[in-house]
Amino acid sequence: MKHIIVTGNHEPFSIDNLEALIKFSPESAEVELVKSYHSVEGINNLGKAEQFVLVASDIPHYKSKLEAMLFEKTFTSKMSSIYSRLGIFEEALKELETCTQFHTVLQYILQVGNVLNQGTDKGMARGFKISALKKVHEVRSTTSSGTTLLHVVVNACRKTMTEVVVRFPESMKNVGEAASLSLKDIQTELDSVVSTVANLMQEIEELHQDSAEFFDNMERFLQPVQIETDAAKERCSTLANKAVDVLELYGEDPNTSEDNDPLKSFLSTINELCGHWAGIVREIGRTEE
Repeated sequence: MKHIIVTGNHEPFSIDNLEALIKFSPESAEVELVKSYHSVEGINNLGKAEQFVLVASDIPHYKSKLEAMLFEKTFTSKMSSIYSRLGIFEEALKELETCTQFHTVLQYILQVGNVLNQGTDKGMARGFKISALKKVHEVRSTTSSGTTLLHVVVNACRKTMTEVVVRFPESMKNVGEAASLSLKDIQTELDSVVSTVANLMQEIEELHQDSAEFFDNMERFLQPVQIETDAAKERCSTLANKAVDVLELYGEDPNTSEDNDPLKSFLSTINELCGHWAGIVREIGRTEE
């Protein structure tokens, strides 16, 4: 074990192994106590736990090295997860920009709203907040509690528009996936990775004198990693700017103080509409069979 940690070779260890070794890193008081027994009894008379304390205490920067090895062990999977989620957001924003069927449906909902509000100040609206889409599913018929305004809209669209428009939710599957995620959380996670890389770059400089092999192995790992994380930060920043563009395209305020995560609320509302819309289409289809 000692040679593996000293050289920084994480391969023989599993993630659970490394986490356990870090968790049970001996405290200075434990080390002093075991060393006092060792000087009297000898190592062969110590239990395995005490022998572990002695071995660990003999490795310079024991805990720091293990934490660096754990980071290296988990780096690829962490970044793969981040890339996967960024990709979902990129595709979701592209769908929102280019899905003309959805744009057509929104225009139709606006027309219906203006008809219903005819004669009032709201009857000549040029647009509406995406959050208002929730009301389309909440407003119910006075004659049938199971029928909502959205049922009326879907029925009307089925009669006057193409099947492609009616099935617009099928063109917005990534929006649904993105609605369950948070771009802010990804940014925070990536910031943490970048910060860890920067800290490790500093820490391994301190290990250069007493742990040359560990330093060399970690330096080979960290140099390309620094380039990769910088590129990931740039990709994340570009995506955040694109999110602002899409929110503004739909007339939403990306900097509203009323919502801690306006993008997530925006996506969730649209995904909710897609779910209700698709459900009503299936419901109508069953009644017509």
